[in-house]
Order: sequence, then structure tokens, then C-alpha cells
Amino acid sequence: MRFHLLVLTVMSVAFGNATNSEASDALKIAAQIDRHINERLQSEGVSPTPDITDEQFLRRVTLDLAGRIPTAAERTAFLEQNELNPQARREQLVQQLLDSPDYAFHTRNQLDILLLLRREHNASWREYLLEATNDNRGWDTIFREIFQPEDTLSTDVRPVTYVIKQLNDLDALTNNASVKWLGVNIACAKCHDHPLVDDWTQDHYYGMTSFFKRTFRTKQGFLSERFEGLPKYTDIYGDEQQPGLMFLTGEQVDVPPLEMEEDALKKLQAAIKTSEQDDKSPPPPRPDFRPRTKFCLLYTSPSPRDRG
Repeated sequence: MRFHLLVLTVMSVAFGNATNSEASDALKIAAQIDRHINERLQSEGVSPTPDITDEQFLRRVTLDLAGRIPTAAERTAFLEQNELNPQARREQLVQQLLDSPDYAFHTRNQLDILLLLRREHNASWREYLLEATNDNRGWDTIFREIFQPEDTLSTDVRPVTYVIKQLNDLDALTNNASVKWLGVNIACAKCHDHPLVDDWTQDHYYGMTSFFKRTFRTKQGFLSERFEGLPKYTDIYGDEQQPGLMFLTGEQVDVPPLEMEEDALKKLQAAIKTSEQDDKSPPPPRPDFRPRTKFCLLYTSPSPRDRG
């Protein structure tokens, strides 16, 4: 089956209740995918394979959306549904699978593998992912709930598992944030400017790290941030650098000066240390300026003008 046919089928269902504008945008994207695929096939002299049969479609889409092969009863019901035209029958199948419990469970399992790489079986984390999938939360919402729980789910510590598991390794947290959430790998820019991407320098790598440098976990399991602290690094020339907060696009975030008396800062630092060691200690005050919040805003906003 040509890839674009499955894309169009799923998109037509997903945008069935959308506005005309949204549906039109989806069809434009599908048309662009078709064009690129067809141009590549033509350039290499490759003829596309014929469209797959209904039975092949049933098996593939059930594996993709439900994580299993269709049952005998589902096969019979789909193949014998003659009152609908072939396209409508396939659209109906996709919708049935999306509405089924199997879709939520399968998507939860895939997200768990993607984000935690089978490192452990964490029941509360998986419960959160299943809840998010059942609620049909957008990827941007899940991102904010994981990275910015104090602003979204202040009484729910389940989403922070992803961040907490990496707090002892700032490099892992930075690299995973870029690879899994932004779709690029900037690990090469840690020790030197990226050898393949001119736009990514050491400043970009440590600028990304700066968004997570102040993050810590309280003994009670909440995620919070310190009032000060930015990473420094030594460049290839031996000079010490401190890039501040910099997103991969090169967009920088101004860090306001900490206007606090030294005695007050020492008391605050002591309270933070206590909250990290004592499970009965209340969470310390949160700073007004939080780098992780800025990171979430940069990630979820499509353009600078939308970021305030």
C-alpha cells in the first residue's frame, strides 16, 4: 500500500470533527507527503506497489493502532461490511480502533518505551500515561505536565518520573530533551561545536543545559527550582564560558538579577537543602523566574511573538 493512502485515511478520520480550515491543512500536508514520495520514486525509477487489499489494510492498521492483529470476528465483520464503499469502510475501521481501549493501552506502552527506554516498570508513571492517552491530551500538554508539573498538576507527582530519573545526570536530561522532544541530537556539541550542523555550537548545548541546571527534587517527590545557578564550560581554547539560557533556535532568554540579601539567600538555600533530605519538610518557595517554565514556553509556542 502506498504510504499516503494510510495517511489520508487516518487524517480524514482525525479531522472528521475539525473545522474546514483544519481539515484543509491536513489534506495539504498529505498532498506534500505524496509529492515528495512520488518525486523520489520517479527520480530513482521505482514504480509504487499496488494498493493493498482490505484484508492487508485490516491487519496493518490494527497492528498500528491497537498493537495486535485483528480477531477472527473483527476480520469477518470488516470484510463482509458491503453496505459502505471501500474508503468509508476503512475510515470507519480507523475510528473504531481509535475509540477502543486497545488504542489507549497500545499508545501508553509506546510512550513508555519511547521516554523511559524499558529501564523500569513504573506503575504510577504508566498510570499517568494511560490517563493522558484516554483523555486524548496533546503532545504539548503532556510535555508541560512532565516538565512543568508545579504549574499544571501540583498535587500529582506521577508525570515528573521522566525528569526525576535523570536529575543526577544533567547531560542525559539535556540530550533526551533534545532527541525525544525536539527530534535532534546535540550531544556532539558538548565538547566542541557540532561537526555537521554549523548553527549548533557549545553555547547551544550548555544553553539547553541551563534550562535544567536549577531543577531539583524534594524528598516528598515534587519538582522545584533553585533561585540561582547557571552552568559554565571550558571551550576548545581553554576559556571559561557561560552562555546563559539559549534554545536550539539560538533564541536567548534574559535572566533577571537575583535581588535578595545574602542572609535571606542563605536561609533559602538551607530550606532547599532540608526539603531535599527531609520527607516531612514542606516545599521551599518557588522563584518567580523559572528556567524550566521558559523552556516549556519556547517548546510549545510556534513563534517568538506568541511567547510574551
